[in-house]
Amino acid sequence: MSLKERSRAATVCKEWHRILEHPSLWVELDLSNWQTGIEPVFEALKGTPAAKEALKRVNLEFTVGIEDKHLNILSQYPLTAANLNGCQKLTDAGIARFITACPTLEVLSLYWNLNVGMQTTAALGKSCSQLTSLNLSGCKSITDTSMQQVVAACTQLQCLDLTRCVKLGDAAYAAVAEHCRELQELRLYASMPSDRAIRALSALRHLRLLDICGAHQASDEGIAAVAQGCSLQHVNLTWCIQLTDAAVVALAEGCPDLELLSLHGIRGITDVGIDALRRRNSSLLHTLDITGCTGVTRYPRTELAKAFPNVHCLLWHK
Repeated sequence: MSLKERSRAATVCKEWHRILEHPSLWVELDLSNWQTGIEPVFEALKGTPAAKEALKRVNLEFTVGIEDKHLNILSQYPLTAANLNGCQKLTDAGIARFITACPTLEVLSLYWNLNVGMQTTAALGKSCSQLTSLNLSGCKSITDTSMQQVVAACTQLQCLDLTRCVKLGDAAYAAVAEHCRELQELRLYASMPSDRAIRALSALRHLRLLDICGAHQASDEGIAAVAQGCSLQHVNLTWCIQLTDAAVVALAEGCPDLELLSLHGIRGITDVGIDALRRRNSSLLHTLDITGCTGVTRYPRTELAKAFPNVHCLLWHK
């Protein structure tokens, strides 16, 4: 039942109002894409004693009008998950205060919060050792020093999204590899990690998903190191333009559980790479993107479908 539905139902009678104050109905507050009138919602929240101990998860993704004062209210609850994606009115200081007041956070998403900076990352480093999932996608002020602060403390991270964090360098990725040994998903889409940084990621033995779309410096040797060190299942190598068949062969041989692979835009891939995937990964692979791989000539679409019978998403260059 949505918050709007609960609010309407609570006005029916006293008994319904009593029932709708049950703690089980206040475990999650979802205001995602809420366009107007958030003040009454927060007033209702403050006036609901059941929420005081029950509220664990809040979703404020692209909620219009969210400000620091609303985070101050939410910080009084025992939250374990907070989605603050796209809340552009929040300040670095406001988010930092919220994080400091919520040490039980396990999941935090700050996608496209352009004000996120050193105060937020310092608070993460001091207060959120229980984090298992962190999304800093589009937080363009994040630096090596910022990430070193975060990962040195948040060693339980399993999912980390650093999409478009363009100021990160080798020191940040080395720190991730050193401290986040439980990491299973790492998204570096358009963050342009160097080949040295990619090689460092081979220390992440539990890594299942790696997205390095646009990493122009990625080399065959770097991908081979990761393939040997990790148990990858989902790999996005879109526009990693220096790669050749050697990288695909390394993935095919080192990652027998490979389910998704994007080689979009890599002209150095030929039939040799596809042959390796067919030999090693044809049973589990369900998504394959070879759009722009003009060196693949022996595999028309019908042959690819035969070679990979379990692929249900096939993107092809012709």
